[in-house]
Amino acid sequence: DSVVIAKMDGTENEHEMVEAKGYPTILFYPAGQSKTPVSFDSGDRSLAALTKFIKQHANTEYTLPKKGDKASSDDADASKDEL
Repeated sequence: DSVVIAKMDGTENEHEMVEAKGYPTILFYPAGQSKTPVSFDSGDRSLAALTKFIKQHANTEYTLPKKGDKASSDDADASKDEL
């Protein structure tokens, strides 16, 4: 529960500290005092690349559910937001 992934519609919402240069823009806000976001500028938008990016910039340790973990995938499906 130490990593939260959220989405925001940048065409409907603006924030003075965020400058979206294109869509989708992925920003990571590390825990702690700094409120400066780190931009995920990798051309590779795979889960593996995103996971590596988060681990590189995270200030708090976390573990990911194992692939195929039935309880974790059920929880994720229940809270999934589809447009």
